[in-house]
Amino acid sequence: MTGVCEVYQRAERAVSRVVDGETVIVQPGQGMVSITNEVGSYVWDLLDGNRAVPRIVDDVCDAFDVERPRAQEDILAFIGELRTHQLIVPCATGCSHD
Repeated sequence: MTGVCEVYQRAERAVSRVVDGETVIVQPGQGMVSITNEVGSYVWDLLDGNRAVPRIVDDVCDAFDVERPRAQEDILAFIGELRTHQLIVPCATGCSHD
């Protein structure tokens, strides 16, 4: 389960590129490809190990016209999917928390 106050970072082996405004995320060796929309790309960029989920939600609400409850629900679902595919990992000890 994805915790609302957790901090995540992109997995070292996940490779991403922006193509036509969408982020394509590849998991080498597993043949897995994920394609995100504009908001997903924005969230992907924020998953750097320096922001807890509430701060990411705040940033998304500031950048896009979305209500906080909807943003949080969608972001938690997206993070859960990324975790399932091992594209992100919980932040190691020493990362800054909000």
